[in-house]
Amino acid sequence: MFDTLDVFRMAHGMAAHAGRRQALIAGNIARVDMPGEVARDIAPFSEVWDATSRPGPSRTRAGHLVTGWSRSPDVMTETSNADPNGNTISVETEMVKSSETRQQHEIALAIYRNALNVIRHGLGR
Repeated sequence: MFDTLDVFRMAHGMAAHAGRRQALIAGNIARVDMPGEVARDIAPFSEVWDATSRPGPSRTRAGHLVTGWSRSPDVMTETSNADPNGNTISVETEMVKSSETRQQHEIALAIYRNALNVIRHGLGR
């Protein structure tokens, strides 16, 4: 029932995006001292959501027309600002990204929670 409401789809997509981005950030931090490593990130949620939420053909069976959040966003790499050893990962930048991602995940949970409250009030519960 809830997967057909756009607000729940958006909250799920936002939380999934935050989880994917947090995993990439954790990997970046783990590789911070390795020579030649490149910082990885994904496109902002707004860009990914705009690209996947456009109306189009409908899915009639599993495996048909892969759309929405079953497709993970493309991973981007940052090649500028390299250290002398070729590493482009900055701990400070990754910590800022991590904080932004945590905030995005909390926003997704708040959207989901508030949408459920609206439905509950509408049902009189």
